[in-house]
Amino acid sequence: MKVFSLLIALFFNVFLLQAQRVHVGVAGGLANYSGDLLDKLYPKRLTNGHIGIVAYYEINDRLLLRGSYIFARVNGDDALSEKAELRARNLRFESKISELVLEASIIFLVFMKKDTHLMYLQDWGFFILIRIHMIQLEYYTTYDH
Repeated sequence: MKVFSLLIALFFNVFLLQAQRVHVGVAGGLANYSGDLLDKLYPKRLTNGHIGIVAYYEINDRLLLRGSYIFARVNGDDALSEKAELRARNLRFESKISELVLEASIIFLVFMKKDTHLMYLQDWGFFILIRIHMIQLEYYTTYDH
């Protein structure tokens, strides 16, 4: 019971404290293979969705950490083609794609301009972006000739 109470307290503290700058979001969209197995850009039968989660943590005004995980599935099938030579080839595949991104943004030079209504407005600046991508592909294909 103590562990459960502690987890509840930590959960609410992260989202209620004003000093914490944590942003969590969900990403979604369309995932599709683009190649000779498809006649259209987004065929209804082969277009799949992708889903992901994104989290940001602002350590201070100059350092931002970001992490995201996205999962998608793409596929293609010659049997659905309008071209007779592709239907005769009879190639089909499916790939599952998982992507994990870890990123740090460091703002090292900011040019600011004073405003009468607000304390400062940030116009533009320079930053360094450090990014690590990890991608896992799981794929299989069938070829019946």
